[in-house]
Amino acid sequence: MIFHYIRFFYDFFVCFSLGFLLNDFFERKCPNEFKNFRDLILNSFVNTSYNCIYFYSKCQIFITKTKNNLNLFIESNPTLLKFKNDICKLSNLNNSENCIEENCVEYCNGFNFYIHNYTNNNIVNKQIFYKDSNKPINENSDIRFMLIEFKAGDNIYKIDLKTDIFNYYLIGNRFTKDFFVYYVKKYINKNNTINENDKCSVKIIDHDVNKAELDFTDKNEYIMLEKHIYKLYI
Repeated sequence: MIFHYIRFFYDFFVCFSLGFLLNDFFERKCPNEFKNFRDLILNSFVNTSYNCIYFYSKCQIFITKTKNNLNLFIESNPTLLKFKNDICKLSNLNNSENCIEENCVEYCNGFNFYIHNYTNNNIVNKQIFYKDSNKPINENSDIRFMLIEFKAGDNIYKIDLKTDIFNYYLIGNRFTKDFFVYYVKKYINKNNTINENDKCSVKIIDHDVNKAELDFTDKNEYIMLEKHIYKLYI
């Protein structure tokens, strides 16, 4: 092994010395021609490097825009979105509910929304996406509720929108009756069946210790998160 390195340094020294001698020779014998040739090579190298970097940047911008437009088109089409989710399921050993890869879509069977999962510091940001939603933002909201209780009939469930595993506190997330029913089934009791005729409501205590209660009817009431505030839509 040591002879290999000795040979390498020897060859490098010979090539460097030869290059230095040739440079000195041409510089003394024909200084003007050699200077023009050297400037031409240098300018060609600089221009080629600049053009390569420029071309690479243009390609990167084009690919990024194409990818974003394609994702937006897929997310606005339920059939394509389901197909994308099926591919996600096939590429993971776990099912779609446990898929936590970035930009993975969790297809919530039987519910009127999808969930986009984005992994961040080992926590899955979960953006709720309805058919009339804008493109998922995946940006944290500053809102944190001290208490959330969902009541369905005579049963009361404590809802945690953020744990060591997932985070629903994202700008644009809407918490509807459907969402809370889904939450109970997924995180609290998978065998639990909430009757459609059960009276449902949600009670919250926010970070300013303000209390609010929302009764769910056929008017599709929901709670919406924004960056610094939340809104109740009745």
